[in-house]
Amino acid sequence: MKRSFTYSLMAVLVCSANLSLASDVVIEGNGVSITANDIQRYLSDTVPADKKAEVYQKDSIIKEAAESLLIIKSLSKQAKSEGIVNEEELAWSAELYKSRARMEQLLAHEQQKVLSRVNWDAAANEVYIADESKFYQDERVSASHILVKTGARSEAEAKKIAESLLAKAKGGADFAELAKESSEDPSASRNSGNLGYFTRGQMVKEFEEVAFSMKKPGEISGLVKSPFGFHIIKLHDHKPRVKMSFESVKSDIIEQLKMQMAKKLRQDKFVALRSAADLKFNSELAAQVLEELKK
Repeated sequence: MKRSFTYSLMAVLVCSANLSLASDVVIEGNGVSITANDIQRYLSDTVPADKKAEVYQKDSIIKEAAESLLIIKSLSKQAKSEGIVNEEELAWSAELYKSRARMEQLLAHEQQKVLSRVNWDAAANEVYIADESKFYQDERVSASHILVKTGARSEAEAKKIAESLLAKAKGGADFAELAKESSEDPSASRNSGNLGYFTRGQMVKEFEEVAFSMKKPGEISGLVKSPFGFHIIKLHDHKPRVKMSFESVKSDIIEQLKMQMAKKLRQDKFVALRSAADLKFNSELAAQVLEELKK
């Protein structure tokens, strides 16, 4: 059977600004029509909040969502027409879904009311002062390295190669180019040996001790022996441990406080409902239900 599909992407692109377009059909076929409003609701419901910015950058996302909805509704229509669906069971599941959605909307509404009354700057400042030790940035080093491995060759042979590369580095050769061409670190071909910033505990002990002992940007170490082989290290920057300013961490503290408070409000609501004075639990009947489920 020939199917015709009609796309109206422009309607979707502007529907958030012009609500009159919400009922415009974006895709149709198989006797099913999907509107701009359908797609907006579908994506809002299925895309996690922390993924929306990434997902909505895809040019194809509207077409993909429209086709998914078309498939869902087409097969749903077929199932209904063939009478293979237990409508009573389906109605119960739909009501449960709606109940959960209502619950989430209520909790979000109540949380927003409480959270809107909080002086977040003051609350964040209290945390900043009380938990001062949490707001330090550890000592960091930014460096590049050249590695000559010892695995497939003798230590003496590896050392001889490393000494030759060290002489070139100390003699003014471009360290990045030298690393890209000669380092046996697998990442050197793409990062030219640049390791970026790292803190203590991220590198092997022998490498770390030398890297953190270097202070002057541009300084090149001697040969550093580690379980991997021989390294030559070039220092780019060495930052001491410093306390982060309140302004630099305020938004993170506020976000964390809001999450904690919202979680507590949710939990308190559940606890209150579970311990309501008029709550009655039929343990005998519950045991019977469990036995039925086990059969």
